[in-house]
Amino acid sequence: MCAGYTVAVFGLAWSDGKMRVFLGEHARSFGQVLQVHAVFLLLLIGWIWLAQATRPFLPSWVIAEGDHRESWLLVFALFGIVGLLLFEHWWLSKAPKKDALTT
Repeated sequence: MCAGYTVAVFGLAWSDGKMRVFLGEHARSFGQVLQVHAVFLLLLIGWIWLAQATRPFLPSWVIAEGDHRESWLLVFALFGIVGLLLFEHWWLSKAPKKDALTT
């Protein structure tokens, strides 16, 4: 799941032409981008863990699977993942804060 999420984040950034915004002259360094992405991967793991941990406590209509094996739990989890992906893109697109110790 983490590999697919990473491909989605950087693939979408590459296709939208945002890679230069992420890694440009006045943007973050490669290490900073990886650090931010690692935090979002931890959030993704936590989101999926939360979805699995709450499954026994949810009503049957939320976890019931239909003909195509979909459930409302999967839909909510997917919306959370897409929201996380869009939030990471927003976070990486904004200008980084200046370090108070080096200025």
